[in-house]
Order: sequence, then C-alpha cells, then structure tokens
Amino acid sequence: METQKHSLLKFTLLILLLIAFNTAYSQQRGNQPHPAAPEKPGKPYGRITKLNEKIPDKLMPPNWRNSSAEQEQLIRDIKLARKSGDRTETQTLQSKLNKLNGVITKRGEQSGYIVKAGNQIHQSDNIDLTQIHYDNNVKGIATVTEQTGENKGRIWTIATGNYFNKTDYSQTNFYYSDDNGINWIFYAYAYNSYEINAPDAIDAEIIEDNTGTKYLYVVYGAVTVSTGKYICNLITVTISGTVGGSVQRLEWPGFDYFNTDVRYYKPRICTDNAFWTGGAYLYIAACQDSIDGMQTIFSEKVAFIDNPYTPTPGVNYKPEVFWYYSFDNGDFQGRCDIAWFDDPGNGGGSVILAESGAYFTTAIYLYETADVNYLGLPVYEGYLDPDGLTKSSAHIASNGLYQNLMIVNVSEYDPYDHDIQYFTTTDAGDNWTDGFVSYTYDDDNEADVTGLRNNPGNYYSVHADFNLTFDNVFYSVARENVWSDFVVPMNHIDASVEVSPKAGIKTGGSDSCFVIWTEWNSNANMWGSSGCEGILSLSRALAMGVYIEGYYDPGSYSMTRTDTITVSFRENFFPYTLVDSKKLPLYNNGYFLLNSNLIDAFTDYYIVVNHRNTIETWSAAPVNFGGGSSFYFEFISSDTKAYGNNEKYLGTDLSSNDYYGLYSGDVNQDGVIDAGDLSQVENDASNSLTGYESSDVTGDDYVDAADLSIVENNALTGVYVITP
Repeated sequence: METQKHSLLKFTLLILLLIAFNTAYSQQRGNQPHPAAPEKPGKPYGRITKLNEKIPDKLMPPNWRNSSAEQEQLIRDIKLARKSGDRTETQTLQSKLNKLNGVITKRGEQSGYIVKAGNQIHQSDNIDLTQIHYDNNVKGIATVTEQTGENKGRIWTIATGNYFNKTDYSQTNFYYSDDNGINWIFYAYAYNSYEINAPDAIDAEIIEDNTGTKYLYVVYGAVTVSTGKYICNLITVTISGTVGGSVQRLEWPGFDYFNTDVRYYKPRICTDNAFWTGGAYLYIAACQDSIDGMQTIFSEKVAFIDNPYTPTPGVNYKPEVFWYYSFDNGDFQGRCDIAWFDDPGNGGGSVILAESGAYFTTAIYLYETADVNYLGLPVYEGYLDPDGLTKSSAHIASNGLYQNLMIVNVSEYDPYDHDIQYFTTTDAGDNWTDGFVSYTYDDDNEADVTGLRNNPGNYYSVHADFNLTFDNVFYSVARENVWSDFVVPMNHIDASVEVSPKAGIKTGGSDSCFVIWTEWNSNANMWGSSGCEGILSLSRALAMGVYIEGYYDPGSYSMTRTDTITVSFRENFFPYTLVDSKKLPLYNNGYFLLNSNLIDAFTDYYIVVNHRNTIETWSAAPVNFGGGSSFYFEFISSDTKAYGNNEKYLGTDLSSNDYYGLYSGDVNQDGVIDAGDLSQVENDASNSLTGYESSDVTGDDYVDAADLSIVENNALTGVYVITP
C-alpha cells in the first residue's frame, strides 16, 4: 500500500496534468459565433427610467399591514441607540422589535468545521495573473476587501467546491493578499460532510469593529447527499487574532432537512458596516422554491444578525416569506440580491432587494425596508423595465454612506445576443438612469458589480463573454455613476462559464481593478487578475517537493518543522544566468507552490534550491514547462532528481518507497561542508545557543550534539555543491 506522501504526489501530478491539457481542450470547446443578427440600434445611454409602481397580477405580496405605534417607536429608539454607540441597549431594543415581528432567533445546526491553513502562492506581472486556488473543482467564488484598521486593503478570496473528487464532502478555502493580489496566503478552510456545493451560489462580507476585531462572513448554497435538498449555510471566520469560527445551517422556521419540495438557494449577504463601525448588522436573503400541489411558489426568505462580533452568531429569521409569486408546476430559479445604503428620508439606513428572472415578466422588482426593521414589513418600490427586454442575473451595489445605488444585469437582445445593462440612482431610488456596460453582438453573461465604500459613484463590474475564441472575462469601471467604454479582458485562458467571475476592490495602487475568475477545465481553478491596464502574460505554477536531511523524521516520513526555501530558475547554458528567484514557505510535508511570469513556454531551465544550512542543489537536467501553465517537480523520491545525484538517502518506508533530502551542514553557505561549518556548530553548541540559527541543522531550536553529528558526517564524506 502506498504511503500518504506518495499518494499525494500522484494526485498532485494528475491535477497539474489536467491543467496542462487545458489549452488544447479549450480550442476544441471554443464557442461558435452566432448567426448574423439584424443591425442593432445605437447604444442607448443615459435614459431616465421611470420606476413603475403597479404590482403585477401574478405577484403575491405577503399580508400587507401597517406597523403598530409600538413597533414604530421601537424603530426610532433602536436608531437612537445605534447612533449613541450603546450596543447593549441596541440589542435589547432590537430583541423587543424582533418579538413583535414574530422573529425566531437561533443558531443553526453545526454543519462543518474551520481549519487553519498556511500556504503562500506568489506571482507578479503587468496585469498580475495569479492562480490562487488549484484543487481543480471550484463551484463558487467570492471576494471582499478589508476597509479599515490594521490590514486595511487586505483582499480576501473564497473558493467553494467539492475537492479531491469527493461526492459527499464540500470544502471552502480562504485566501488573502496584502499586496493587491500579487502574493496569496492560504489562511484556512471550512468543510462539511454529506453535502456538495451548489454551483455559483456564494457571497461574502467583512465585519470590522472599531476595536480591531474582524470577522469574515460567507453564505453559500449546497445540496445534501442523502436527500438532494437545496440548503444554505453560513460560515464565520475570525480574521483578527487566532483563526477560528463556525459553520452553521441557515434554518428558517419550518425548515425540514428531508423535504425536497422546498429549496433554499443562491443566498446573498450585505452589511451596514460602512456607517456602523462599532455596531454593524448583517442582512441575508435567499431564494426559496416550494411545490404546493400543481403550483410552484417562488419567494425570498430573509434573516439578519444584530451581533456579528462573535465566531458563533445567533441568526434572526423572519418566519414569513419576504414576498412571492406562483406559477404552474416547473423547475424555475429566480435571482435576488441585496444592498444597504444611507437613506436620510427613511430616518437612517435602508436595505434594498432587487429581484430578477421571473418567468412572466422582463422587469427587475425592487423592495425596501428600514435596516433595523429588515424582518418587518417590506415596502414595494416598483419595477424597472424601460425596454421590454428580458432581464436576469441582476446584482445591486451601493457606496455605503450615500444614496447611490447601481444595478447591473444581463439583458437579452436575442437568444444569441446578451448585453450587460445598468440602472443607477443618486437619490435613494426616487429617480433612475439606465444604459449599457457592454452593448455588442456577443453573448455577454454572468455580470457582477461591487461599489467602492464611501466613494459615491465608483463601481466595478465584471462579466463573461461566450462568443470569442474562448470565453473571456471583461472588466469595466464606473466613475461618478458613468460606465466608460474601456472594457478590459482580464484572463489569458478559457474562463469557466459555470462559475461567474467576481469584481473586487484593491487599494494602495494607481487603480482599483481586481477580478477573480475560473479557468475552463473538466472542473475549475480560481485565478486573480490585478491591474487595469497592461499586457497579459501567462504565469506558470510550479508545485515542488523537497526534504531537508536534518529536519527529516523517519517515523512519519515527513519533516519536523516548517521553514523557508529559495527556488531559482536558471538558463540551461553557461553561464546559467538567473531568470527568476522566489523565497517561499516550506511545510512539513515538503511541498510548496510558486508562480512566475518570467518563465517562457517551451524553454529549458535548471531548478536550483537553497536553504539556510543545506548544500545548494540543482535539478539533474533542465526542466521545460512546455505550453502549459503548471508543472510538477520534486527532489524527494530519488537522488537521480538532483544534479550529480547530490542528495542524502533518508530511508525507505514499508511500501519500499525511498526518500531523499538536501544535505544539511553548509552552515556558512560557502558551497562545501567542511571544518569551517563544524567549528561554527561546535562554538554555538558550547554556548548552548537557542532559537532560529543556521547552526541548528536539526531545526529543534537548540544547537547541540545532534547538529554536530550531522555536520561531522557530511564533512567527512566531502559534500559540496555540484553544478553543470
């Protein structure tokens, strides 16, 4: 039976080979242009759109009724308590209002766990392209950026999917970047058993306290393995201090885990943290379908969290549906999205919900509530439909402390020609203007939009185009609510149509362009593109395996500690000029991943590894990436992987797998293990030196006889650097 290590080697190699075949597969798959369409009229732009207020006959609002005097007074009192910063009083009053509204508060069933990770992914170029996630089965992606305090500007990306080809297990990975998307750290992951992730059903927000406490909240859809029921989950991850959090199921009153006639899907989340830095709320909406006899009822379910400053929050649920409509039995899924914005006319903030995709209409419907009464009575604001074209996949964003709102949606001009339309308002929805972000003959789809917090009129949108040689990802920027014609392609390989790209925000640079997207493969991997202008170049990911002699533990067939290692690429001819070099974390299992945009396709390079107290080691022969984006190389399984067989034999496991590692003992890094290294270790040992020292070749933070033994043995055998 193979060891876990060698199984991982084969699994990693298989994944990278699949990625390498991506380009050829993409060419076979390329979408064909649609038939010639009649000439389209000029691009409609800047029209004033009237908000239609009549409720369509098929729309069935809930039991409309006026709030009581007691409810109205509580709403006013809550707003005052929030403004005073009294969180205790706010929660006390909110609980009273929740009770009058029939709200149910509970923590959902614990359905998963948070695990700390720790792996760096690095790459840099003009429009910076980084393969952030490479487990090859992404179902949904999201991104959000820290706006205040320590780590302001840190970008978070989330990838949810069913990794390792498991059909009864879901995992959500969390990554962050502190340099606008160039380098990425694998921070943590959450996992659930007995469910698989629903496609393209994830959203995220960050809660930032004025004390420095920060939490990342994620809502996502999943399907249970045993019953096939569509459900929604909530993940809370601590992103300040110690990694922690929780995974719980969102369970509205009447929730039945085994009733597949009721589906909860495509959850969305927003926050008022732009204003309430010390007492923010979180607002959640999810679509719900249910079959009642021969009728299918579509509705929204809503919930909110009035104390999100905890890894295990309680969730407040509205028992009744937000609103609904019914139609003949069928399989139909609509789309809703929510945003919070400052609304002085409403005595504070408001939450607006945009609904699109109703089968009987082409419109986008809008509903609004006071933020503190989100689970109370929604106000029907009307609908947007100036042209009679079918509108779907509507997403709505705000700028926080302003009355600005932006909706971006897919508009169906004909079955082969979809455009990206927008609606925007600067007065909290009293007046709207519409136009097009993208107005071409192409099949534009999967639009997303995000607003720059407290920067009125600044928005970023991304969408996929299906009519090019391969599916492309386009990015657009709006300044002062006006979308420019400058639409930038942000991907260099085929983008997966199953997972819609997401627009993000980066700060600290000359622009704010940041996009996450997925490549097309049999499944999908997540990439990030950072930068508005420049030349797209293909980053190449190198997965590597290296053991260090002094750190090796023969009992576990792994290393006793983590450390850093430097990997270099050199030309394959004298004088072997340095092309690129990265210093990266090396983990106990010997593996790490690096990305480089300086390596050319179909070009041979020597791979060289250096560590603070090992002999510099070269690959036995030059390595060629070919035309793919990924490559795998390891020094572990045989000394024939090293130039001149210059590695130490570490042992053989019960399955006859051999293990090799870099020679330890070149403490002074002069290229040879000799008396100079031995003298330094002897001196440090006699002084009982402790800590992270180059003379500590065993990595136990003590310089002692064990270190002397390794250095002495290698000095006696005359170990030195062997190069071409």
